Amino acid sequence: MNSKKLISMISLFIFLLSMPIWAFAMESTTAEIFFKVNNAPGTVIVEAVDDAPLPEQTIFNDVSTGKFDVSISQPGDYYYKIYQNKGTQQDVNYDNTVFVARITALVDENNNLYSAVTVYVEKSSQKIGNIEFKNTLIEPEKDISGSETNPTEYEDISEDPIKTTTADSSAEEPHTGDESHLGLWLAMMAVSLVGIALANVFYKVFSGKSDKKNSN
Repeated sequence: MNSKKLISMISLFIFLLSMPIWAFAMESTTAEIFFKVNNAPGTVIVEAVDDAPLPEQTIFNDVSTGKFDVSISQPGDYYYKIYQNKGTQQDVNYDNTVFVARITALVDENNNLYSAVTVYVEKSSQKIGNIEFKNTLIEPEKDISGSETNPTEYEDISEDPIKTTTADSSAEEPHTGDESHLGLWLAMMAVSLVGIALANVFYKVFSGKSDKKNSN
């Protein structure tokens, strides 16, 4: 055996001895990540970043709470995005926050693999305790009186599409003027006219006599 092969074998042997035991055989660890949806159920999506191992379930439809498990077999950092799809309820404002979960897999002193989970909001370095989507309910508009209004409600006229009104013979007729007798008023007017005419005649007669006396 020449010296080059001997050196190569020795180098390979030293390299294998320098490798940690977990490189040959190590049990995987499972990380659990929990989430919560407030006020109205939502659809939660889990998305693996880069080459992170996928959980068994990545879509959770119409849930209020849930969790997903990730099996890790090698040490390292693994990242996941958790977000909520916008639902179809018109009276709900869906939380569009995107959370990032980092799973850090480490080896303890007994060469056992374990994991730790860190959660924070995307594009933010601030760590948070829980993944919680805060959906809010949209309150209906109110009119000035304070009662709720619903613009989609209309009067149902299907039973009586054409409405007609009939005169009620027993109803009281409207009053349009003075209820006194017209004949009485006409008689009083005639008497007044006759009185004015007589006064005019007497005035002319007496004024004529006084004029004659003055001329004599």
